[in-house]
Amino acid sequence: MSRGSRFEAEGEQGYMLLGLIVAVALILLALSVAATKVAFSLRREREAESVRRANQYVRAIRVFYRKNNKLYPGSIEQLENTNHIRYLRQR
Repeated sequence: MSRGSRFEAEGEQGYMLLGLIVAVALILLALSVAATKVAFSLRREREAESVRRANQYVRAIRVFYRKNNKLYPGSIEQLENTNHIRYLRQR
């Protein structure tokens, strides 16, 4: 092996390391973008679930009010079981 070809191989290793560093940086950048999108999606799903549960509470209170001579429930337990009627399935 001549002296010139040995230096060329060592010089190529530096470019490979630089290429690897750039590739890792690009992968990390793509992962950070994906992580923010996933976090936003999870937060949106939690908010939608909160709205759905709030609507269930509103419906349960309205039904309780109509069926009990225009009296509002005093506690959540009354919504869960009053005279063996469940106005609210779960808390």
